[in-house]
Amino acid sequence: MSLVARALTPSDQSALVDFLMHYRDTSLFLLSNLERSGVVAGDEPYQGHYWGAFDGDTLVGALAHYWQGIVMPAAPQGLDLLAPLLAEQADRPIQGFIGVRDQVDWLSDFFQVTRWRIDAPEPLYTLELNQLRWPDVLQHGDLVVRHATAADEDQLVEWRIHYVGEAMSEPDNAETRRRARTLMQQEINDGDLFVLCDEDELLAMSAFNAVAAQTVQIGGVYTPPSQRSKGYGRAVVAGSLALARSQGMTRSVLFTGHDNHAAQRAYESLGYQRIGEFGMKFLDEPLLAERA
Repeated sequence: MSLVARALTPSDQSALVDFLMHYRDTSLFLLSNLERSGVVAGDEPYQGHYWGAFDGDTLVGALAHYWQGIVMPAAPQGLDLLAPLLAEQADRPIQGFIGVRDQVDWLSDFFQVTRWRIDAPEPLYTLELNQLRWPDVLQHGDLVVRHATAADEDQLVEWRIHYVGEAMSEPDNAETRRRARTLMQQEINDGDLFVLCDEDELLAMSAFNAVAAQTVQIGGVYTPPSQRSKGYGRAVVAGSLALARSQGMTRSVLFTGHDNHAAQRAYESLGYQRIGEFGMKFLDEPLLAERA
């Protein structure tokens, strides 16, 4: 039977979640966004348009276009049918693609994009939280990992701006600052942002940028330059994972820069194992901008 593709509606949400669970490690953004907002094609955080490819009544591929313009494929089959629907039906600009590397590359070829602000292959890692290895820097009790609070917000906004400048080449301007503050406030309110502290001094931060299916996805790990090469990045990640484990989480995933060997060594020292490759491609100029 040939595949068919169509836009998904709220009545498809259960089937979509069941499908994505088969690809949990590479679909946690989608699962987390669905858990937060459902299949709602709005402009609020975590909302987006969803399309699905079907073999008969069975969903075999999915594609999402989220509120901030990022497209996320989860389509081992049917991407050739889903991409034209995205091109025809998207009502907001496409700012970039995040997902399994070969699917992200296929979409960039389909849309004939040749200029990228970011084009980053990202090794994908997983960890069963019962296999977490405790870093030496946390062995002696002087340093503490805790949830970030509103009192930390101003400092963490500045760190976030430095982080996106280093990791995503984003300029330090009014829009970057607005997005940084909005994200920090959201993650603090949701309990998804963590800091490593020595008494009142903040040393590093880490976040869960997706949470679903008893799995947390690590993102936004940042240590200021003056505190680097001390093991603080791995310490804040480990502490956040221990807190997640105490709340019933069982697994973690993350992706990090292909050339960021220090980060890869740090994550591997905590027990993470590489299982594949993710892709992040952010455009110089948005696609379909005339529809915005």
